[in-house]
Amino acid sequence: MVAVGSRSRMVHVMGDAGCWVLLGLSLLPIAVLGSQDDGKVIHINRVQHQAVRVGLGEPVALPCLFLLHPSASLGPNEPPDPPRVKWSKVRSATGQREDVPILVAKDNAVKVVKAYEGRVSLPGYPRDRYNATLVLRAARASDAGLYRCEVVAGIDDEQDLLPLEVTGVQAMHPVQFVHPMRALCLVQAMHPMYFMRPMQAMHPTCPLRALHLVQVMHPV
Repeated sequence: MVAVGSRSRMVHVMGDAGCWVLLGLSLLPIAVLGSQDDGKVIHINRVQHQAVRVGLGEPVALPCLFLLHPSASLGPNEPPDPPRVKWSKVRSATGQREDVPILVAKDNAVKVVKAYEGRVSLPGYPRDRYNATLVLRAARASDAGLYRCEVVAGIDDEQDLLPLEVTGVQAMHPVQFVHPMRALCLVQAMHPMYFMRPMQAMHPTCPLRALHLVQVMHPV
């Protein structure tokens, strides 16, 4: 279940394509241009205000989308340094928080910590360097906790914290996983109407039949 503002949406993805629904939010940067903090070089779109909930064994997306603005510290002809993205899990040991690295991404390189190899990816990152949404292939009970997305550009940095809750409910049907680039489905989640857009228009490699059920829920 993904909470955006006052709306909550539950998305089930099934079918022979095994296509993930990823929070691409490709139009969101346009919506926040007028509300960014003055002087900030990095602006993270904090679309997640409640815990992300996922069933045991199901895939889950932790959104991290950001914008970069020119830094006053750069000269007129000085190219900006590519942003560095770091995902980590925050653990509390002896009353103190400790960040456990998951992956680091910069430009064309994505380095995943050995403990998470084969379990996590950034499906949207190769096509959009400002989309660092983290996807866990199959949630485990031990995956529950607090996650940090940190973006560093030069001397500037910004971060967002996202709590993840893993429930004991198994998926209704087995989810087939394919290569992230073939399985990537970008769904505009800012308004329910976007769920009805043809999936090929959002991403040509995601067949329409992969979207077996989309349930849009509004709290009473």
